[in-house]
Amino acid sequence: MTGSRDILVIDDGKLDPHLLKVYKRRWFGFVTLALLNLVICWNWVNFAYVGDYVAEWYSTDAATVNWMSTTFLFAGLFGNYPAAVALRRETKHAIVAAAVLSTSGCWLKYGGAKIANIGLTMFGQLILGFSQPFVINTPVFYSETWFRESTRTTATAVSSIPPIFGGVMASLISPAWIHSPTAVAPTSLYIAIITTGVSLVAPFIPAKPPTPPELDTEDHMEKVHWKVDLMKLARSVEFYLVCIPFIVGAALFNLISTILYPVLVPFGFSYVDIGHAGTLIIVVGQGLSLILSPLCDRYKIHIYIIKVSVILSAVSYILLIWVPPSESRSFLFGQCALLSIAIIGPSPINLEFITEILYPLRVEYAISIMWAGGQLLGGCLIIASGYMFDSQGTNMPAVYMCVGLSCAVVPLPLCLGMFGRKGKVTMNRSIHERNLRNEHVLKPTEV
Repeated sequence: MTGSRDILVIDDGKLDPHLLKVYKRRWFGFVTLALLNLVICWNWVNFAYVGDYVAEWYSTDAATVNWMSTTFLFAGLFGNYPAAVALRRETKHAIVAAAVLSTSGCWLKYGGAKIANIGLTMFGQLILGFSQPFVINTPVFYSETWFRESTRTTATAVSSIPPIFGGVMASLISPAWIHSPTAVAPTSLYIAIITTGVSLVAPFIPAKPPTPPELDTEDHMEKVHWKVDLMKLARSVEFYLVCIPFIVGAALFNLISTILYPVLVPFGFSYVDIGHAGTLIIVVGQGLSLILSPLCDRYKIHIYIIKVSVILSAVSYILLIWVPPSESRSFLFGQCALLSIAIIGPSPINLEFITEILYPLRVEYAISIMWAGGQLLGGCLIIASGYMFDSQGTNMPAVYMCVGLSCAVVPLPLCLGMFGRKGKVTMNRSIHERNLRNEHVLKPTEV
């Protein structure tokens, strides 16, 4: 069906339930969002795996090159509020803003690489970091706009994969392309061209479906001033019980991905081993999220997965203490896979759970706070870990810090639904939409 949403309105001003549909055109925007997430993350860590060549090209040291990744995180922190404002208006606004900012940032980064100016390159990296919240915060809202209630968690999980795989691509492609200092500028050009190609599509994605996928999809959220939203959010105990572990988990993921090299190399692990370990931390959890998300869509088991994952995360970090001295690759790979299962697998489920339990409160600011907190804490922990070396020159004190933080947040999700607050963790949005659907005895169709 094509045409405006006016065709849904009947005499009493309500939506005609028989005209609810889901549209194949949703995949156009879905793929565009996924690719933008991928290329922005690729730009983020493009130089991280070839720091020596990059430092030589810019006539600087490796520490300065490493700051490019850290400044990306801090720039993303400041991008979360405008991203929330854009998402509050329309998901397309956020996607187009990300396209414009990422294109500008990658070309400034290339300009700096072309003339070997680290300052200009760093400025481009800052703009890229500022652009990331406009896409990394969007999947939950895009799935709500275009997908039916029974597939939203899966849609969010699938669209959350590309940022992680952007890091995998950087770890595989950057070392192959940047084989000498003179290859820094050409590689920056190639990535800028790819980013621009993806961004050019963004203005042409549909803003919203002609008809909503579910009854009340457009109007179910409370439309109040953002300050009122934040005040209600601040009074929600359940928000803190989910948000704080999410922030700590995201920060520790950023940290552990950064310190694998200084933690493992002193114990005899090779660069190849570390590269495989880094890939396992990313890939295994993403595969698991694709299995768990449909189960959550069908059985609404979000809260149980969140509780189990926070325990598993703490156990994983505790076991990580014995990995370096063991000098066992099998132990290393198995432990990295376990970390991925505990941290990456439940991530989209956390976001969908927050959306459900806070209904009918709008959650743009809630999700922005969660991602911004992870970026801020992650950046601070990465900086702090640079000063955490023991007398033997290893970075093991940073691992102990991971253990302490991961164990400290375990009690928070376990308290969800306890102490007389079971009614605060019901899947409010899904229940409301199912009740409306049952009332009209309808099933959305695809056109």
